[in-house]
Amino acid sequence: YTTGKMRTATKLNLSIRETPQSVTVISNQLIEDKKIDDFDTLMKNVTGVGADKGVQDNRAYYTLRGFDLDYYQMDGIPMPTSIYAMNNYNMDKFDRVEIVKGANGLTNGAGNPAGAVNLVRKHADSKVLTGSVDASAGSWDTYKIKADLSTPLNADGSVRGRLVTSHKETDTFKDRVHDENDLVYAVIDADISDNTTISAGASYEKEKIDGDSSNLPAFYSDGTKTNFSRSKNYSSDWSYWNSEIYSYFVGVKQYLAYDILLNAIY
Repeated sequence: YTTGKMRTATKLNLSIRETPQSVTVISNQLIEDKKIDDFDTLMKNVTGVGADKGVQDNRAYYTLRGFDLDYYQMDGIPMPTSIYAMNNYNMDKFDRVEIVKGANGLTNGAGNPAGAVNLVRKHADSKVLTGSVDASAGSWDTYKIKADLSTPLNADGSVRGRLVTSHKETDTFKDRVHDENDLVYAVIDADISDNTTISAGASYEKEKIDGDSSNLPAFYSDGTKTNFSRSKNYSSDWSYWNSEIYSYFVGVKQYLAYDILLNAIY
């Protein structure tokens, strides 16, 4: 449940023991074993992270070490977040998540005193045909099917492809809430030389939530405690929150002498 090396804290390929900060790595094996399907569930598995659902159930704010956590990376590149909350990404396209606790000032200026979260995408690393298909079912009418396939695209495996696709739908303990999530992610990695690798990929994610509801208060305005049913949903029958996320990227890694790596990602 760890990784050999990580670069989120220092940009150097250091082991967790060598990294001079408190860090947590949610590995792919842990994601698979705990059936962590979305970013919100992942963050709840990180020691010290607090999650506030805010107004809507499907968007959350996070705190770490008592500060707002608002610095996120994807493959080491800073990415913007909305004024509302972090996107609740489908975790099937990510290999692992690296979290630095405390100011990440070595790579990001002064650094956020809360920390930094780096989501690392899956890549086409296998030179032989391999893959898996997984189907699961759970409480609240939860059903999911996922396929993850990797294959070489030429004879020597210097060009490789990977495809990840999944579909999940679930109800919740709240009345009339139904969530569907679809993901398609594809990436191609090509070794141009012994020291140069080019990557290109794209993903499409769609989330459809029917009956999306606002959270109910614990107290009335006069200070007395409310007594709502746990399953009560005050949203309209027609209410929904649908979202789509498109992502495209291309990257080049150039390895030089003395373990120097030039890494460019767009």
